Amino acid sequence: MLAKKSETRTKQFDAASHSSGETLLDDPRIEVLMAVAIAFHDVAEGKRWLKMPSDSLGKKSPLSVIGSKDGRQKILNELALIEHGMF
Repeated sequence: MLAKKSETRTKQFDAASHSSGETLLDDPRIEVLMAVAIAFHDVAEGKRWLKMPSDSLGKKSPLSVIGSKDGRQKILNELALIEHGMF
């Protein structure tokens, strides 16, 4: 039964591939979401942080700037500070 569920998830994941042949793992936003998980160790807290305005992001939320390369880098910088207890 688990093998069947795993196979179904794999098919769903493959179906979510971009038309260019890239998968969701090729999406640069995944790196940010992984960094959120590492920094917060708590899904609810990470989700809350993603929606909160940040001074280092020009009073914008991480979700509102995640679409740009510069925004993602700023988010990753802030998450590194959070992860190391410097924020």
